[in-house]
Amino acid sequence: MGENNAMLVPNAPQCKRLLYKGMKGEDVKWLQEILNDLNAFYKFCPTNTPLKVTGFFGDDTARYLKFFQYRESLIPDSHFDRATCDKLNSRYNDYIDIQYRSKFHYNNIEDYLNSRFSD
Repeated sequence: MGENNAMLVPNAPQCKRLLYKGMKGEDVKWLQEILNDLNAFYKFCPTNTPLKVTGFFGDDTARYLKFFQYRESLIPDSHFDRATCDKLNSRYNDYIDIQYRSKFHYNNIEDYLNSRFSD
């Protein structure tokens, strides 16, 4: 029927391998960067400390990923699998869309929603 016109996260590894605690690589670094961007906007992880982008999937990366999975109604197992990758791509595209439409005016989702739905 219709085409799938979904954008993909720039420079995404597109889930070429399952990521979990103890792994390292450029794809882990990419995941950490995206989780930082999304957490700054959506505030899904209850910490004010940004995730360190090291390329190593340690405890902090697992915690951030688990909170993201929980927020998105995925199984919060801290494994970066296909379902998590798809949801991350979708949520990141929403974030980019909001930012571009607003000319990067909003710091977080609450500011955006308040501007859209306030009297």
